[in-house]
Amino acid sequence: MQEWGEKSVLEVGLLFGDQIMGLLSVSSTERPLHLDDVEKELMIAFASTAAIAIHNAHLYHQIEEQAIHDGLTGLADHLLVVPSDTTARIQEMHITLGQMLCGALEIELGLTA
Repeated sequence: MQEWGEKSVLEVGLLFGDQIMGLLSVSSTERPLHLDDVEKELMIAFASTAAIAIHNAHLYHQIEEQAIHDGLTGLADHLLVVPSDTTARIQEMHITLGQMLCGALEIELGLTA
């Protein structure tokens, strides 16, 4: 913490079942954060939502690959055409959800100006 000048840090694992998907870390360099149980639970809920989104993105990628490539040969399946905007729309929805959750978390923690 001292190396980066952080006054406080809260880290929550991004867990999906028994899989570790990542780590959510919130830190403050301006002032110590005194988080109550509700704020900690909000971080845990946010981490759970993020882990689910990451897991779903992995599943979507796997399904997309299976739909585009023949399961036996691994070659591209010329019979299936996936709309190019489908992936972009899903990515946009994930980004929007992430921004909404981050905004709510910043408001809850009093980190907005």
